[in-house]
Amino acid sequence: MSQNTVILLLGTNLGDKEKNLETAKTHIIREIGEIYDESEILTTEAEGYESDHLFLNQTVKLKTGLSPIGVLNRAKMIEKMMGRIYLETDQKYQDRLIDIDLLKFNGIKYESQSLIIPHPQIYTRNFIKKIADCHLET
Repeated sequence: MSQNTVILLLGTNLGDKEKNLETAKTHIIREIGEIYDESEILTTEAEGYESDHLFLNQTVKLKTGLSPIGVLNRAKMIEKMMGRIYLETDQKYQDRLIDIDLLKFNGIKYESQSLIIPHPQIYTRNFIKKIADCHLET
């Protein structure tokens, strides 16, 4: 089985945020692959919507035998396991216990209805550039 290099972005702004990141990483190791590098944890304000809660964000770099869609499906499963709820609101974004985004996968470009690689926010969100700089060369 080939080993693919993946960069994930973790974000949380509800509950015990430090614990949310640690729990997500534990699930990622179990369900997706072995994490071998992590960025610093960055505290940021919400982008794209109004919130009273600050975010903790971190990127992780890992190896996996999964396909891009396999990684996406497992990431969404982890979000659901951890209690993420998608509410119907008039805002595109909302507060969350955990968010796991697939930023890069082996340096490929990929586009489907459910997934775009590299993640478009790599280029539009300054906080992603700041914490993912060391990883984005992959």
